[in-house]
Amino acid sequence: VANESKILLQTAGDGNLLHVIGAIYGNECAAAMLPLQGESPETDSAISGFIAAPRYNRSSRRQVTVIVNGRVVNSFPLAGTLERGYGSFLPRQRYPAAVIHLQVPPELLDVNVHPAKSEVRFVKTEAVKELVYKAVRSALRRSLPDGGRFASRPAFDEPFAAAAADGNLWPAARQTYFLESAAGAASHPDPASPPEQTGTPEASETTLESTGTNSCRLIGQFLYSFLIVQRGEELLLIDQHAAHERVLYEELAPEAAPQKGPVQLTMPCPIEVPVSWREPLDQLLPWLLELGFNLEPFGDNSYIIRTVPHAVGSQLSGVELQTLLEELVEAKTAPGESRREQIRKTVSCHRAIKANQPLTEAEMRHLLDRWESTPGARYCPHGRPAVIGFKREELDKWFRRRGGSGEDH
Repeated sequence: VANESKILLQTAGDGNLLHVIGAIYGNECAAAMLPLQGESPETDSAISGFIAAPRYNRSSRRQVTVIVNGRVVNSFPLAGTLERGYGSFLPRQRYPAAVIHLQVPPELLDVNVHPAKSEVRFVKTEAVKELVYKAVRSALRRSLPDGGRFASRPAFDEPFAAAAADGNLWPAARQTYFLESAAGAASHPDPASPPEQTGTPEASETTLESTGTNSCRLIGQFLYSFLIVQRGEELLLIDQHAAHERVLYEELAPEAAPQKGPVQLTMPCPIEVPVSWREPLDQLLPWLLELGFNLEPFGDNSYIIRTVPHAVGSQLSGVELQTLLEELVEAKTAPGESRREQIRKTVSCHRAIKANQPLTEAEMRHLLDRWESTPGARYCPHGRPAVIGFKREELDKWFRRRGGSGEDH
């Protein structure tokens, strides 16, 4: 495939589907593929193709291709059935990659649903969905190292097993299987005009004017998602994701860049991208370079990452970098939002500490110190509250204490 004498896509032309997948979606995707096959005597239908092992997952359904009787079609019921077949093997808000080929008797199809015939309707929809579901489950079962017995969580990655042996299972499991995505998140109002808090009408709106890094006393972490903090006679409940997101967003500001330059990676990180990413990623390169991401083209579908922003840090795996690039490629700007702002928000959301993430006391204190001295600390870059404050007199009133002295009467 060429455009203005520039080759956009070139395959081996040998009829090998895996080679085609590698050319379109990248060799990493092709290497993760598991063979898919099955038959349905009830409908005289058959299924073949490939699905990706759960360790290779995406932030959207763009790498799912459904072919029915040789025609590429859109089929939301089949895509949903494919995801249901993975069950708990896929992290939340992550999607598989797959190329599914269905052979169905023509009399069981209605291709006139869509003017361009890009959608189909099956006469026996449930039977076809059952064929897809069973084929997916069978393909995943054959790939398991325990002889085909499904575990409560997948065992596809070596880091997961190694962490289990070291007694440090949860952090590795979260990093490997529970990456969260900003793609598809609902748009939020501009943080310059934050919304009124209607969910906690009795909680005071603390001004959070910075009074130094030692003004807050850390009490602990609640539900691995919120920091409990004392500040003077106020009790603060801080959303750790929203707070860290705001910290990173401000540290990625253009005016902050001269103070803390990009970090050189110890080893340049090669990244292979699908063909469909190439054009939008090339358009992103100047913006990314401004932030501190130095990506250099390295072949048709590959890039070398040499530096990352100081705020992001150098401890990034190739998988994390590729996931971040995927979110950047697919993210859309909100009305009135510049491309620069959208990129800063996406990067800060992706790299921020997540909810349900246990933190050590040192990690909590480090986050708290940075957050206290950050402009706009009350809200995340999307306008969500990062903190709720409760004043002493409010607590005394709720607990029916007298005079605010804390004495019992």
